[in-house]
Amino acid sequence: MVLTDKKRLQLAKDLGADEVIISSQINSLIEKKMSNTFDVVFECSGTEGGLNMGFKLLRKGGRYTQIGLSGKLIKFPIDQTVYKEVKFFGSFSHTWSSWDTAIRLLSRGLVQTEPLVTDKLPLSRWKEAFKKFKEKRCVKIILTPED
Repeated sequence: MVLTDKKRLQLAKDLGADEVIISSQINSLIEKKMSNTFDVVFECSGTEGGLNMGFKLLRKGGRYTQIGLSGKLIKFPIDQTVYKEVKFFGSFSHTWSSWDTAIRLLSRGLVQTEPLVTDKLPLSRWKEAFKKFKEKRCVKIILTPED
């Protein structure tokens, strides 16, 4: 999980992330010790850099899932999927079965969502909520209907 601020990195650690990496240090980490080490990569940013970094991190025979949308053509050395014998998947949104899985994981206490909610605001304050999110002053915000 690549996050840019220390609070989010700590939250990721607290919630059980195997690795947390400061994005400005990723290139040196990949070159030194992390290249070709991960079994599974989920790329959620949709950026060209994210896609290419994900493939550098993925071991031979690994599984790569592209979730983030770029909205434009991006450069990618497609030969990497052949050389590394990668299983490449695309995932858009969800299926009905993902709701069953999510509810089952939540009911067993295997996924913690409460620590992710940093703010609860009335719907009338939606502009403030969007601004906080854009400025990375929160993780997740719940907008509630007003009484």
